[in-house]
Amino acid sequence: MQHLFIDGNNLGIRSSFANGDLSVSFIDFEGDFDPDAVLDEGSWFPTGAIHGFMTTLAMYRGRFPQHYIAVVWDAGHAHRNVITAAAVQRGVVPAAYKENRRGAAPQAVLDFVKQKPVLQKMISCTNIPQIVVPCGEADDVVASYVRKYAVSQSMVATNDQDYYQLLGPDVVIVGSGDAVFDESWFRARFGISPAQWVEVGAMQGDDGDNIFGVPGWGEKTSVKEIARVGTAAALMAEYHSEFDCVRASHPDLDEAGVAKLAAITVGGGKPRPKYPDIQPWMPFTGVAMAKESGDIKIPQTTLNALIYEERIPLAKTLKAMRSGLKVPDLPNLGRDRRAEFESICSEYRLATVASSSFSLCGPQPT
Repeated sequence: MQHLFIDGNNLGIRSSFANGDLSVSFIDFEGDFDPDAVLDEGSWFPTGAIHGFMTTLAMYRGRFPQHYIAVVWDAGHAHRNVITAAAVQRGVVPAAYKENRRGAAPQAVLDFVKQKPVLQKMISCTNIPQIVVPCGEADDVVASYVRKYAVSQSMVATNDQDYYQLLGPDVVIVGSGDAVFDESWFRARFGISPAQWVEVGAMQGDDGDNIFGVPGWGEKTSVKEIARVGTAAALMAEYHSEFDCVRASHPDLDEAGVAKLAAITVGGGKPRPKYPDIQPWMPFTGVAMAKESGDIKIPQTTLNALIYEERIPLAKTLKAMRSGLKVPDLPNLGRDRRAEFESICSEYRLATVASSSFSLCGPQPT
């Protein structure tokens, strides 16, 4: 059987951003007109995420009729928080995994959170299962299903580039619109194998998930070096082979010397630290000061990799999908709840979604 796995939060948030102007009012317009009630944001319920998610789901049912569809939801990331706790305490990284998401969220994200219970209720009226694995992030769960059903073709609906590491002969990614990404596309685009994508992530990190890589290493530099050497470990071995002797000639600085490095800024009108969050125990600080003094030459990207080397295996662990989670067998639900589905569509004024109720609530391939 062929499968199509949907990263639920990814599609839901994308749909909310794309349809942020859609909402429904539950004001009784047949009663006395109250202009203040119309202007009260609390009187309106956003529906953009629901509309976008369900119309996309209907499109997938029509476009991939031979694929069994499953929606996978996030259920926390305690595992990765545990991994970063010691690194934060030591100063390897300044903050924990996804800690950057604790601040004020964009309105589209808040709207999605508000709509999610209604969305999940609607999906529960279809024969499309919703998978939640305790403490499992959606990408780990999807990776585990891809491994579980390795003998069949799998498609993954997402725009999250982390999923590139899953691409293979029997795994493709369905992006926005009509885009479909396979292994041959990936190799042509990046010049590396999908398995090496996590090596790229080890070097550059991921700002969205608060994964700290090597400062100054973006996708371009990371892909170029991994394509040249193969792995992050091999790359660092090469750098050490060339520059450990330079470190021996320029010993690591004491705390006062590291403080001077920390005070160096770049960026002109918007200055930022050249050596962000540098710690007294980090290596190659003496080499860095010699470079700043003009005594030696070493590429800044190479120097940063040597200084912040402890971040690299941590970032790789955080970026790598866990494909060994215990996931349930995909069920044959056999539900007949189209009337309830259409009732919800009516309540939230989702006429376009209601028009696809027959397809959405129909049986899955077996």
